[in-house]
Amino acid sequence: MTIVQLLARRAFRALSRPHALLGAALLAAPVGAMAPATPQDGALPRYVRAKEGAKVRNFQDLQGLAFAELRADDLLQVHSQSRGTVRFYEVSAPAGFPVWVFGKYLDETGADGVLRVTGSHVNMRPRPDSSAASMPLRARLMTGDRVAFLARRDPALSMGQDWVKVWSPETARAWIRAEDTVEVDSMTAAASEYQAGKRELKSVPAAKSKVAAEAASGPPKPKPEVVSEAAVKALQAADAMLDEATAKEAPTAGELGQVEAAYSKVLGLAPAESHTYKLAQQQLERVTILRGLADLRTELRAAKEAGAKRLDELAQEQSKAELKKTASWGRFHSRGWLEHEESVKGQHRYYLRWDGERKAEIVCGQGRYKLDAYVGFQLGVQGHTRRAAIAASLEGPAEPQVLDVYKLEVVAGGARRKGR
Repeated sequence: MTIVQLLARRAFRALSRPHALLGAALLAAPVGAMAPATPQDGALPRYVRAKEGAKVRNFQDLQGLAFAELRADDLLQVHSQSRGTVRFYEVSAPAGFPVWVFGKYLDETGADGVLRVTGSHVNMRPRPDSSAASMPLRARLMTGDRVAFLARRDPALSMGQDWVKVWSPETARAWIRAEDTVEVDSMTAAASEYQAGKRELKSVPAAKSKVAAEAASGPPKPKPEVVSEAAVKALQAADAMLDEATAKEAPTAGELGQVEAAYSKVLGLAPAESHTYKLAQQQLERVTILRGLADLRTELRAAKEAGAKRLDELAQEQSKAELKKTASWGRFHSRGWLEHEESVKGQHRYYLRWDGERKAEIVCGQGRYKLDAYVGFQLGVQGHTRRAAIAASLEGPAEPQVLDVYKLEVVAGGARRKGR
């Protein structure tokens, strides 16, 4: 045996081990949020059954839009599973799912309740709009596919301008939370049951799920109420106003109030049983919630501004209180207790003393005040500076500034306080 043959045999044996197969499968798996859930080649596909009330969504997250509700024991084929904290299965159903398709890509077949797809790679959406929330399913409809008719969004519009609810082919896939399913007893029996559930689309297909039961009743009967063109245009205008308002980071209550008025106008124009009326009503409920949030934001902003204003007032009050602790109080040129001193030469001098120091010598050149009458009182004065303060030096002691008083205010009266 050659070395090449020996190495080939060892490699084959290594790949035959279970852990090696698992490693090879992981290496072959696509990078992303999806992990293949289908067994190895040659094995039967995996099947699960839905629990009562289980919901299917347009993507693998609890924020995904739930657009169909299943009954207990509805059979589903698992194609893959998510890797998130909350596990989801990507599944298909033998009878498909109820989805919305734009009518431009549908045409009649002549068979009752059956439509033919006329476009290529046509989206199947969970609700009748093309917004980000209504993200389409991964599978697409191709030219020639047949679907079962369920309902129209607005019968007043032409087929090519309206959204149409249809029963999808079995190839459509949606997402269901793993904990909302149970394993089947036998994969072989489930595979046979799943295949048997694929019926030729001659009319609305039958199935056990609640949504399938609704479809089995056939196309909805036309309602006697006719939606006017004015109501349709009013709804479109209201939707545009809502899109514009919600595009802003924080729409105001006033802006949302205008949107509310627009939807209220639709309710006044459309019949109460029409789809247009119900859509406007749903959107109006949403706008009411958004307006409540806007009102709350306004209240919080007002409370914040009031708090800031009060803090500013407290700061000013504190500043005034601090000024009162100073000799000038913030409005006097000097303040203190007035004392009189007569020199040996018979000169009369008047000083303001504060905290044991002479703060200023005051004079009244205009003769407006007789300073001798204020001796012993605490005064606050305003005046012109006749002489600035002189620091102590070898030539003489320190001398306070001299103020020529033009305004005098008695702050406190009574006998002169020693030490002041």
